[in-house]
Amino acid sequence: MNTAVEIEKHMTKYPVLATPDMTKLQALKLMKTFHFRHLPVMEEDTIVGVVSQRDLLQATDSAPIGNLMTKNPYVVRAGTLLSEVTYKMASEKYGSAVVANSSGEILGIFTTTDALKMLTWYLAKEEKESELGRERLIEEWFTWDASMGE
Repeated sequence: MNTAVEIEKHMTKYPVLATPDMTKLQALKLMKTFHFRHLPVMEEDTIVGVVSQRDLLQATDSAPIGNLMTKNPYVVRAGTLLSEVTYKMASEKYGSAVVANSSGEILGIFTTTDALKMLTWYLAKEEKESELGRERLIEEWFTWDASMGE
């Protein structure tokens, strides 16, 4: 039985993308509108950084997000094992991993929130929670995703 789990099965697909010249307020508005806390930053067809809600809220000025973003973000290719990604995120204290295909196109983003959802599912399964309990968790996640997102 193959138990390997690939990252794209659990990432947030179609993330909202930002540009380095976007203002702090524009980025915060995007995050609020689409319920995300991380925005990959693209310059033409190249990922140049990631900006988090925390980065923006801690900034004291209204500099463009190109000055506030984390440069050289953690980028993984589709097909990367989830255990590899979560290990690297935990050991390096990354809040997200940007998922791209072999030509560099952004496919999604995997965040610590996505990892916690997986952990919750695993623990519920390990604790032999009832089928009704799992259905409740799934329903809550869909409600949460629709209202809060990541």
